[in-house]
Amino acid sequence: MVPSKYPTGDKSTQKSILRKNDANQDRGLLQNKEKKFHKWLYWYTPIILSILSIIASWAYLKLNSYGSEKSVSLYTELYGWKVVDLFHTHDKDGDFYLSIEEAVPLLLQILSEGNVTESTDAQPNEDVVTLVARFSPLNISTMMRDWNEDIGTNESFSGLFHWTSPAIPEKVFGVSRFKDLLPDNLRDIPPPGTLYSIVDMGSGHVQDLSSNRFYPPKAQKKGKFLHHLFSMLQEYPFLVTRFDPQGAMGCVRAVSDEYVEVIFRMHIEFQLNDPPSLPFWFTPGQFTGRLTVSRDLTKVLFFNLFVPNNQKVNVDMEWLTDKNDPEVMEVDIGFMPKMEIRSVGYSHKPNSDGQENNDFENTAIVWQKEITYEEAKDALDVRFFPFKKVKYHNLTDAFHLAEKENKLVHTILLWGALDDQSCCGSARSLRNTALKDPHIISLLAERFVSSWSLTADLKALAADPEEHYSHLAQKLLDIYQFPVMLVIASWDGQVVHQLNANDLLDMGTSFVENILSNPTTFNYLQFLKDGLQKAEQLGVSTV
Repeated sequence: MVPSKYPTGDKSTQKSILRKNDANQDRGLLQNKEKKFHKWLYWYTPIILSILSIIASWAYLKLNSYGSEKSVSLYTELYGWKVVDLFHTHDKDGDFYLSIEEAVPLLLQILSEGNVTESTDAQPNEDVVTLVARFSPLNISTMMRDWNEDIGTNESFSGLFHWTSPAIPEKVFGVSRFKDLLPDNLRDIPPPGTLYSIVDMGSGHVQDLSSNRFYPPKAQKKGKFLHHLFSMLQEYPFLVTRFDPQGAMGCVRAVSDEYVEVIFRMHIEFQLNDPPSLPFWFTPGQFTGRLTVSRDLTKVLFFNLFVPNNQKVNVDMEWLTDKNDPEVMEVDIGFMPKMEIRSVGYSHKPNSDGQENNDFENTAIVWQKEITYEEAKDALDVRFFPFKKVKYHNLTDAFHLAEKENKLVHTILLWGALDDQSCCGSARSLRNTALKDPHIISLLAERFVSSWSLTADLKALAADPEEHYSHLAQKLLDIYQFPVMLVIASWDGQVVHQLNANDLLDMGTSFVENILSNPTTFNYLQFLKDGLQKAEQLGVSTV
């Protein structure tokens, strides 16, 4: 007899057990199916959602594109294609809305349009002056990096590449406009050597301004005439530069009963690009000039304004490279042969037929009080750069003078001029802090002969075998480290102490030292003291 797999009992009990077993099996199958479904949802739901998202995005873009095209067509009919094109120029992401970042350049352009509306015509019966602008483009080969392949293709260089001549080669101004370059009171002219403001620099350090701009702000007061002047060279002159030195100053050079002559120094920069290209900043090292005028402001004898070209570099260039990050920039320097605005003859009264009537005779002016051109220039230099209270000689003169006075030479080697806008970042930091500190100025004047040299000048000097100091120039080039090198040497060329400017700027100070002085100033003073100590240890004789 085969044993039953069910327990013994009546038939109803056995049927009940069978039903329970069947129910358990159904629940097990259902649970397995739920687990499989959950796994399926886990793996395939993201894929399904992605597909649905793509379909929805496509539908939205199609609808938006249709609406945008319809809007463009409508607005073109209403306002004209120039308005719509201007909008698209500033709508960089193409969303048909201007964010604040996109709108700012357009708003600045609108605000700056008042710069050139004021007339420069002469008053009735007033003398006029004809000014001519002369400009020779940047010599690309003088830039530190090789950009030849980029000049014709990189849109950042579009403004630079196409700037080959002055924007306005010739312009006539009324004599009265030149009052903006003179002291306020022409009847009571201050004595020669007196400095006065043309474009106010403010008190102390002016905060650095944004590079992410296209159009100059509207000029005010004396700036209106200056804007007209510099617009002869290029259409977007900025009268206040983004970085130190900023502003424009004049210096009275000579005074007579009838005439006054002033010298001025100005720091102006130009923005060369239009949207959608990113801004490209062209910053000449400085503008200097001279104006000779009658004290009653009826005659102008002479006027000129130019960028000095006596250095191997005289312009700084900076341009944005990332529209999403205005801090990302490329930087270079170079040489521009000529940038000048000059008067053509004396002022004159135009005849009724428009012809010139230049009846003013040039007579020698007898100045009652005067200083030399160099003295006036030096006074302006010190006003912009207090560190120049110490005389900085060229390299050969510095070592010759050090031998004569038995002093050490303190020299700074760099690739841009220390005393104008072509100066590089770390040197800017030094001249704005340590080099203008009274304690450092006092120590430099007492124990050192100071100098600064461009690396380009050192290379030229080292390459000249006839030059007495060629070996010294080569020695300095051998120890030079980019971007700025600080060197203390004996008069015969022995390097006593050296330090890279970046290393000095990175140095820390103690808590007490940091409270007592600027860290850079403290460390520079220590650098000079270490140089004196090392010179003594090496047996170098000094005062």
